[in-house]
Amino acid sequence: MPDAHRRAPVVGERVSVRYQLPDIEPRTAGAHFTDVVGELVLVEPEAVTVRAPHGDVVVPRSAVVAVRVVPPRPTLPAPPHWALEPDSLQRLMVAGNPPIETDWIGGWLLRAAGGFTGRANSMLPLGDPGMPVAEALDHMEAWYGIRGLPPLATVYGELDDDLSADSISRILLDRGYQMLQPTRAMTAPVRRNLAWPDLQPGYRAERIHRLTDDVLAVSEGRVGEFGATARQVLEGPHSQVFLCVYDDARPVAVVRVPVHDGWAGLFGLHVLPAHRERGLGRQLTDAALAYASGMGASAMYLQVTEDNSAARRLYESAGFTDHHAYCYLRGA
Repeated sequence: MPDAHRRAPVVGERVSVRYQLPDIEPRTAGAHFTDVVGELVLVEPEAVTVRAPHGDVVVPRSAVVAVRVVPPRPTLPAPPHWALEPDSLQRLMVAGNPPIETDWIGGWLLRAAGGFTGRANSMLPLGDPGMPVAEALDHMEAWYGIRGLPPLATVYGELDDDLSADSISRILLDRGYQMLQPTRAMTAPVRRNLAWPDLQPGYRAERIHRLTDDVLAVSEGRVGEFGATARQVLEGPHSQVFLCVYDDARPVAVVRVPVHDGWAGLFGLHVLPAHRERGLGRQLTDAALAYASGMGASAMYLQVTEDNSAARRLYESAGFTDHHAYCYLRGA
């Protein structure tokens, strides 16, 4: 598939595909072309499927002339970081932490990546599943069971919504699922021409475009036990950078910043314990915003658990505000 952005679009992104139509009238000179804009829902060896407003369009790969990622359509008359409804922002955030394997049950996106991160291993309900919810959940459970993963669903809503009262949540809770990790999606505007912050003496910053062992060693969480799977998710197919702070030759703080669809994401901000309380977290957050500005992004998103009050204060000080809430429900 041709790639105007030097990468293959990710399933779930909004794309514009130009392709050649069959020559219905042989006497007509020249080729006929058309465009389809919508969500990329399936990429197969012989064809790609785009979910357009009028329905799914299956385009033979041999007919594709050009494809490009386009920003999500604004759903609210608001500043860029508030211009998307929760479902649109959830859809956009898929590309920031991309799964390795995807499938669809109607408008439900199934994601799997060997169990590394909830974002890459949970069902995301982006629309009607096309069947009764209980039946669709049966299909979801079977899909994860085949892959040896516990069934995991993401539910989301407005900041003051009771997520346990969601129609999907009610059924899953009745099935014995546990509600986990209440989380806030936060967003901030990206101002033009932001300057990189000055680091304290003794530290230096670098932009790294490939995930190195040194950077991986600084990353927080269970990265190590997932090995190549974690690398595949973290390296991703999108344009991104790892912003690192070094003490001499050793990285001591890192954040990952993917840029896609006119937005930037902020993932995995971590400072080694011995270097905390020196302002490095805030400096990396400011550096991420500056990088996003230089890449032309208009807004930035992140996800932070509700009980991480220190991180939430940090992000609020950098201009982020709560956008919506979500959590996971996990089965046995």
